[in-house]
Amino acid sequence: MKKIGMNICKIFLTYKKKNIEKKLLMKKTRLEYNRMILEKLKEYLENNPNIRFGQALCNLNIIKYSLDNDSYNNKVIDPFFEESSETYKELYT
Repeated sequence: MKKIGMNICKIFLTYKKKNIEKKLLMKKTRLEYNRMILEKLKEYLENNPNIRFGQALCNLNIIKYSLDNDSYNNKVIDPFFEESSETYKELYT
Protein backbone atom coordinates (compact mmCIF):
# COMPACT_ATOMS: atom_id res chain seq x y z
CA MET A 1 0.00 0.00 0.00
CA LYS A 2 2.84 2.33 0.86
CA LYS A 3 4.38 1.77 -2.59
CA ILE A 4 1.10 2.68 -4.34
CA GLY A 5 0.85 5.89 -2.33
CA MET A 6 4.40 6.82 -3.27
CA ASN A 7 3.71 6.14 -6.95
CA ILE A 8 0.61 8.32 -6.87
CA CYS A 9 2.60 11.07 -5.17
CA LYS A 10 5.38 10.74 -7.78
CA ILE A 11 2.85 10.92 -10.65
CA PHE A 12 1.22 14.00 -9.09
CA LEU A 13 4.57 15.77 -8.62
CA THR A 14 5.62 14.95 -12.20
CA TYR A 15 2.29 16.31 -13.50
CA LYS A 16 2.62 19.44 -11.36
CA LYS A 17 6.20 20.04 -12.56
CA LYS A 18 5.21 19.66 -16.24
CA ASN A 19 2.24 21.98 -15.70
CA ILE A 20 4.46 24.63 -14.13
CA GLU A 21 7.01 24.29 -16.94
CA LYS A 22 4.23 24.63 -19.51
CA LYS A 23 2.95 27.83 -17.85
CA LEU A 24 6.46 29.26 -17.76
CA LEU A 25 6.91 28.50 -21.45
CA MET A 26 3.60 30.18 -22.28
CA LYS A 27 4.53 33.41 -20.52
CA LYS A 28 6.27 35.76 -22.93
CA THR A 29 8.77 38.39 -21.95
CA ARG A 30 8.44 42.09 -22.67
CA LEU A 31 11.18 41.74 -25.30
CA GLU A 32 9.27 38.94 -27.05
CA TYR A 33 6.11 41.08 -27.16
CA ASN A 34 8.13 44.02 -28.50
CA ARG A 35 9.49 41.82 -31.29
CA MET A 36 5.99 40.54 -32.10
CA ILE A 37 4.70 44.13 -32.28
CA LEU A 38 7.56 45.07 -34.59
CA GLU A 39 6.81 42.08 -36.81
CA LYS A 40 3.13 43.10 -37.10
CA LEU A 41 4.17 46.67 -37.87
CA LYS A 42 6.61 45.45 -40.53
CA GLU A 43 3.91 43.26 -42.14
CA TYR A 44 1.43 46.14 -42.11
CA LEU A 45 3.87 48.59 -43.71
CA GLU A 46 4.88 46.06 -46.37
CA ASN A 47 1.22 45.40 -47.22
CA ASN A 48 0.40 49.15 -47.20
CA PRO A 49 3.47 50.90 -48.69
CA ASN A 50 1.68 54.25 -49.09
CA ILE A 51 0.85 54.56 -45.39
CA ARG A 52 2.84 57.06 -43.35
CA PHE A 53 4.65 55.66 -40.30
CA GLY A 54 2.64 57.65 -37.75
CA GLN A 55 -0.56 56.72 -39.56
CA ALA A 56 0.39 53.04 -39.33
CA LEU A 57 0.97 53.38 -35.57
CA CYS A 58 -2.53 54.86 -35.19
CA ASN A 59 -4.16 52.33 -37.53
CA LEU A 60 -2.68 49.45 -35.53
CA ASN A 61 -3.77 51.02 -32.20
CA ILE A 62 -0.18 51.33 -31.04
CA ILE A 63 -0.75 55.06 -30.64
CA LYS A 64 -4.21 56.08 -29.45
CA TYR A 65 -5.80 59.49 -29.25
CA SER A 66 -8.77 61.03 -27.52
CA LEU A 67 -11.50 62.32 -29.79
CA ASP A 68 -12.80 65.82 -29.21
CA ASN A 69 -15.62 67.47 -31.09
CA ASP A 70 -13.01 69.59 -32.81
CA SER A 71 -10.77 67.23 -34.81
CA TYR A 72 -7.85 69.68 -34.54
CA ASN A 73 -7.80 69.31 -30.75
CA ASN A 74 -7.44 65.52 -30.59
CA LYS A 75 -4.78 64.55 -28.08
CA VAL A 76 -2.41 61.61 -28.23
CA ILE A 77 -2.76 59.27 -25.27
CA ASP A 78 0.71 58.56 -23.91
CA PRO A 79 1.32 54.76 -23.93
CA PHE A 80 4.44 55.13 -21.74
CA PHE A 81 3.12 52.95 -18.90
CA GLU A 82 1.27 50.41 -21.08
CA GLU A 83 2.85 46.96 -21.03
CA SER A 84 3.94 45.54 -24.37
CA SER A 85 1.62 42.57 -23.87
CA GLU A 86 -1.37 44.95 -23.71
CA THR A 87 -0.18 46.85 -26.77
CA TYR A 88 0.13 43.58 -28.67
CA LYS A 89 -3.36 42.42 -27.61
CA GLU A 90 -4.85 45.69 -28.84
CA LEU A 91 -3.32 45.58 -32.32
CA TYR A 92 -6.02 45.93 -34.98
CA THR A 93 -8.81 46.42 -32.40
